[in-house]
Amino acid sequence: RADICVDTSPTKSWNPSSKIVEYMASEKCIVTTETFAHRFFIKNGINGLLFEPNNVEDLVDKLILSLTSSELRKKFGAEARKTIDREYDARDVNIVLEDFLNTVISSNTKSL
Repeated sequence: RADICVDTSPTKSWNPSSKIVEYMASEKCIVTTETFAHRFFIKNGINGLLFEPNNVEDLVDKLILSLTSSELRKKFGAEARKTIDREYDARDVNIVLEDFLNTVISSNTKSL
């Protein structure tokens, strides 16, 4: 139900936060750290807001910007969803998930 999802970590990682794609698919306005990995998902000012890691003033500025404009929050959320729809095909994800589940089931049934 939140309009804004704030993710302050990871600040020093090559891996994106595991929640970013979920927030985007849910059409949320995202405020997150400007890291190498997050820049692949979030385009600052287009489908969310990026703030400099460990910079509280920058985070506060981005929060104020997003909190004071419902129009901007809706725009970022809609653009985030469009990014997911355009870049990530659920059928591809389903194949990976199905393979994973088959492997887990297979390895667990052998031990029975």
